Amino acid sequence: MLYAQEVIGALHSIITRLKRELGVDRIRLLDIPCGDMVWMSRFLKTRDDVHYTGLDIVPGLISRHQKDFVGQSNWTFRVQDIVHNGLNESYDLILCRMMLQHLFNQDVLTVLKHFSQSGSRFLLTTSFSRASANVELPVVNTRFRELNLELPPVSLIPPVCFLRDGERDDHHGRNHFLGLWPLPIRRVKLCNSTSSFRVPGFGVDFFSCTKWS
Repeated sequence: MLYAQEVIGALHSIITRLKRELGVDRIRLLDIPCGDMVWMSRFLKTRDDVHYTGLDIVPGLISRHQKDFVGQSNWTFRVQDIVHNGLNESYDLILCRMMLQHLFNQDVLTVLKHFSQSGSRFLLTTSFSRASANVELPVVNTRFRELNLELPPVSLIPPVCFLRDGERDDHHGRNHFLGLWPLPIRRVKLCNSTSSFRVPGFGVDFFSCTKWS
């Protein structure tokens, strides 16, 4: 819960802004993976303007949420493997926090394609923007590596905005951030070089494409 304070604050700001931008009274929010719902359930109870859908690949989690939150008429939970199955609904905002770094590169591209093809409007997702290069996910031992969404093979254009997310590292920076991208996703066709730069207020180096075609 401690490390979710920044994303909670960001969601309040983004949802309020999206309501104005889209001219709607209620925001359709997709949360994938929805996980244990510890902080999200508290956030949702402070808003009456969000229609929430939580998806997760773990059936036990979804079954528990369907029982625990049965009285929440605007909350929906479903089991779904987003790598193998696309979305059949569109959303104003998709939150995909701390998931893509656990997937193989091709699966990351597939998930982003599914998000893009859903007709949804915006994606708020994790990017390890301090990583200077991306590697493939190891097949054994661990299902994690830092994934910078602005570098190949993902090569997204820069996000609309960034926010800090998670625990500080030993150098008093942040290893991972949340970026807000408009949908459908736009990618850099060919990233010819990368460079580091500083963003006011963050105090750490970010890496992104600097020349592309």
